[in-house]
Amino acid sequence: MREVLIVQPLNSEAAGKIFLPRYVKKIILMSATFSQVDLESLGFDPTDAVWIPVDSEIPAGNRPVKPLNVAPITFDNDSWSIPRITGSIEALLDTNNTPGIIHCTYSLAEKLKTHLSKYKRIVWHDRGNRTAVYKKFVSGEYGTDAVLIACGMSEGIDLAYSLARWQVICKVPYRSLADFKSRESSKKNPELYAWWAVRTIMQATGRVCRNPDDYGITYILDSNFNKLLKEWPHLWPDYYKHSIIT
Repeated sequence: MREVLIVQPLNSEAAGKIFLPRYVKKIILMSATFSQVDLESLGFDPTDAVWIPVDSEIPAGNRPVKPLNVAPITFDNDSWSIPRITGSIEALLDTNNTPGIIHCTYSLAEKLKTHLSKYKRIVWHDRGNRTAVYKKFVSGEYGTDAVLIACGMSEGIDLAYSLARWQVICKVPYRSLADFKSRESSKKNPELYAWWAVRTIMQATGRVCRNPDDYGITYILDSNFNKLLKEWPHLWPDYYKHSIIT
């Protein structure tokens, strides 16, 4: 029997703990957003697993991340944070006439829509037409300066080159504490809970700069980003830290 290498896509979070059959000698897990925390959550013995971080092939200057520290965005401060968010988005719309996307939750999108509906270049979607709207956006059907409100699009979309040159992350994507699993994780394993947010931010950042000769800037509005960066510095790879500009 020949030895073979099997490459199989795997959602590590859904997989839970990995139990290795006796005939499997080695497993290689590869991801642009993988960490020691993932290894531990998968149940690997630290003495049997090696985590090898590597640098990004994309120069840091081509994928800048600019925190704007507009407001600490939470569910209970809408009365003053929403106007600040919309004001910042309006300013970015005025200074960026190229295609872009704005990452936010569906609930936040509804609140922003009441303030930003006057902008015809902004494209909105709901849960039912998200894929269809995205396809029209990348085809250029909405125009050369269209801006997509992107809910649930932190991964799985490719906006290389002129498809999008800038993006906004409105809120640090902490998982809702209304969910039992997330609430228990935040208490028992705060590092894992923080890593979920860090990973989502890094995944979202990669949507608008896909290659070494590409360029795309990311603006982060939520001032909780700096808190996450300072409280959990070891969760952020160096290649990401080098892209942050002030």
